[in-house]
Amino acid sequence: MGFELVLLTGDNSRTAHAVAAQAGIDKVFAEVLPQEKAAKIQELQSMGKIVAMVGDGMNDAPSLAQADVGNRSRNRYGYRKRNSGYYFDEIRS
Repeated sequence: MGFELVLLTGDNSRTAHAVAAQAGIDKVFAEVLPQEKAAKIQELQSMGKIVAMVGDGMNDAPSLAQADVGNRSRNRYGYRKRNSGYYFDEIRS
């Protein structure tokens, strides 16, 4: 069983590709508006993909809810809300 990492971000293309290169991610969707992210996830799901998403803000809530697995990073108050049927807990090493 394999997986494919995709960077789906609102950041500009140059920044997104630089970050993706450092992280070893080949597929990048940059300059995506928050309301467009959920649609992109739905498109991936329609191709039979199971989508896990990590988001860092309230504007990611619709995308996290659309994903099969969603995780919202903790905010400055240490609060993290479950947005989909499954979520990852914080991993510490």
